[in-house]
Amino acid sequence: MVDPQPQTVLPFVDLFSRPDGRFARVGYRTAGFDYASASVELPIQLLEQAVASGLDLTTRITPSGHVVSYVCGRSEAAPLDLRFVTSIDRLILQTVSPSNLHLEEASSNDLKELLKSLELAMEHVRTALGRTSAEI
Repeated sequence: MVDPQPQTVLPFVDLFSRPDGRFARVGYRTAGFDYASASVELPIQLLEQAVASGLDLTTRITPSGHVVSYVCGRSEAAPLDLRFVTSIDRLILQTVSPSNLHLEEASSNDLKELLKSLELAMEHVRTALGRTSAEI
């Protein structure tokens, strides 16, 4: 008698919509077959909350003005390291674009506060430049 080859079981996630919302079918399929060996249907919102609860978001600004955001997993079993980079001037440009200002319903006071924050940030950079120049 010959032993059958062990079957490979692969994880899957299928996204779909129903009238009552968006769902994900998560489970395992035997390689080479279309049917699921085991699966469960979850509302996307529940799945997103579960995934997000295991993630950390860190954002920093480089000395050259690039904003770098990292999304990192907290679990040792599933390391995740996603990195997003943009420049600070690009973020400001997007923030004060006419369409975004309209969508955000930004007031003149909001923009004045943004300007104060940016001017304060510029002063910090000028101070750092002064210290750097003095050290040279």
